[in-house]
Amino acid sequence: MKKNLLIIFLLFTILNPIFAIDDTTLYIEGLESLIDENRAQAENSFNQLVLEFPNSEYNSKANNFLFDLNNKIDNSGIVPFYLGNLSTISYTTIKLLNLLEIEQNSLSLGLAGLTGVGLGISTSYLLSQNMPISFNLYSNILTNQIISIGNFYYLKALTYEYNLFDDENLEEKVLLSAELATINGSLFLSYYNLKDKNIPKGKAFFGLQSYAWANYYYWLSTLYFNNLDSTNTLLLAMGISDAAYFGSLPLWDKLQWSSTRSGLVSVGGIGGALIGLFTNMILEDFVTIEQKTFASIIIGSSLAGQALTTYLTRNIDYKEKSKTAFTNIITPYPIIKANSEIGIGFYKTF
Repeated sequence: MKKNLLIIFLLFTILNPIFAIDDTTLYIEGLESLIDENRAQAENSFNQLVLEFPNSEYNSKANNFLFDLNNKIDNSGIVPFYLGNLSTISYTTIKLLNLLEIEQNSLSLGLAGLTGVGLGISTSYLLSQNMPISFNLYSNILTNQIISIGNFYYLKALTYEYNLFDDENLEEKVLLSAELATINGSLFLSYYNLKDKNIPKGKAFFGLQSYAWANYYYWLSTLYFNNLDSTNTLLLAMGISDAAYFGSLPLWDKLQWSSTRSGLVSVGGIGGALIGLFTNMILEDFVTIEQKTFASIIIGSSLAGQALTTYLTRNIDYKEKSKTAFTNIITPYPIIKANSEIGIGFYKTF
């Protein structure tokens, strides 16, 4: 009997798109979108069902789902969003004292600090009105801000190499203005660019770690290849780290690693680096460790740690997805009526 029910269920699921009426198709599409956590598509399907099929048996259920979706706001990133804006704007108002050549004393610093706090809180409040600040949204904003600041400091270091400014006071003002523009511009431009988009989970974290590890391996490699001049070293560092970040984004689309797996792989790399460091310390008690040998051991142990962790966590995302599917809020079940009609039902667990 169970096998027959399973066969009926599978046949209905396969043949339903061919024979189902339009409102049923829209309803099932909406449910499937909920399962896939595609909120926008679910809203579109349920909205279309409600508007085009007011007499449908699924109309009231679709309305209930729409009510839940419209009242379920993801503000998981609101706290770090407030803190990020608060720190960015407060830093800006205090640094403006240097830019405007205002004497820094307890009065000016206090007023600048209070202004920054007030602007930070009010700005965060205005930006978060009628706009859910999810953790995924803020993690992307923070990633863009960190990488922008990193590039700024690389370019700032290059100005010292080329001696672009003869006037030290002018140099300080130009560089400080550029720093403040980078910090604030990357924050607010990222917000307005990303606020209406569907942000994938884990993508920003994967990209940020790729950027960080590219810098790590690059600067370790300069200990091994120590024949590069400062200008080329800085240019290569900025180019390689940026390439690692932008290259990681399409790579994530294929791998779709969770933040958990990305984090664990980084932990493996850090563990490997520490093992290499302590190994060098032990070896130094017996033999003389040259700079190339030191760098080689650290690089090798870090790569080995990341490779091993990548292998050990190969099933972690599959397990997480399976667990999510098992406890999903939408559960399908077969229906067999007394008149021999067959169908499929969906049980809502919330």
